[in-house]
Amino acid sequence: MQTKSQQENYFDRSSKNGRYDKRLILKTVKEVEEGLPRKEANRIYGLGKSSLASWMQRYGSEHYHQNLKRKSYTNLQKRTIVTGIEQGRMTIKEAQIAYGIKTEKTIRTWLLRFKKEKVNLL
Repeated sequence: MQTKSQQENYFDRSSKNGRYDKRLILKTVKEVEEGLPRKEANRIYGLGKSSLASWMQRYGSEHYHQNLKRKSYTNLQKRTIVTGIEQGRMTIKEAQIAYGIKTEKTIRTWLLRFKKEKVNLL
């Protein structure tokens, strides 16, 4: 717990359209990168969603930005994964781990899509 003498003092915005103190921006970005949920940061500092989003985009570290990037898969890769599951060579969970896919729901969606395509071809 910080005492009053240890707490940092930030300049208040002069108006609703005023700018936030740069030290507050950098502190908030660092806290979010370290795991503070964005909703919680918005609540604590009285921010809007777009303010924090633009701060993260502008001041976020390179490591933070790389972890945000979505991995995209080609149709061939998706079909390979789906075929492997359908043929019993791997389970959905094993495919998720092997290919670094965030959720099982993603794979289930691919399974349904390709199953519908097969039905349409018949």
